[in-house]
Amino acid sequence: ADVLELWSQILHKVPHSRLLLKAKSFASKRIRSELTDWFGKKGIAASRVEMLPLITTRSSHLALYHRMDIGLDPFPYAGTTTTCEALWMGVPVITLKGTDCHVHRVGASLLEHCGYPWLAVDSREAYVELAASLAADRHRLCALRSEFRERMRTRLCNAEQWMDAYERTLETALIDARGGDTCAGFLRRPTATADTPADTTTSPPPTSASPPASSSPPPPRHR
Repeated sequence: ADVLELWSQILHKVPHSRLLLKAKSFASKRIRSELTDWFGKKGIAASRVEMLPLITTRSSHLALYHRMDIGLDPFPYAGTTTTCEALWMGVPVITLKGTDCHVHRVGASLLEHCGYPWLAVDSREAYVELAASLAADRHRLCALRSEFRERMRTRLCNAEQWMDAYERTLETALIDARGGDTCAGFLRRPTATADTPADTTTSPPPTSASPPASSSPPPPRHR
């Protein structure tokens, strides 16, 4: 109810905006009706809330992001895959930082590592205000759409960078466990030497993670 309350506040603050929800449970007419009635009691017309069931194909699922200008992360259980998908498709995601555990803060972690910590807020009031202000700033939305995918590629999806950081963390932990004794190279990947030439075999190219060309993020829609 807390999440729906904030979303209804955003709908009131942003005239002519609409809320798009997707979940398996929305295949039920009864559940859709109950939620429509709930928003109606908050003064939100049924035409402003659209509920969709799960979409079976990946391409159709990703294409749905073309209809979105801003993603609103639920709480306390934040999105993970959906947040990554939204950013990949050019949709900024606003998340409310939790304090208890991973599932409450994973959205903030993803945004921070992509270089957008300002999209993770500390209060419900800031959540609503940021959504309203961002919805009114078309120039900023356009700029964000043009850069999200490259940020995902170079930061969040940079496997070599993450592996190097992970190795350094393990090496530091091992040194600490040994009471400060050095173990240089113990956990590092081997490098080429005169006795151990570099591996010259060619690995097959990785499978592209990019969605079809038709799934490129479009510019924000006029409200």
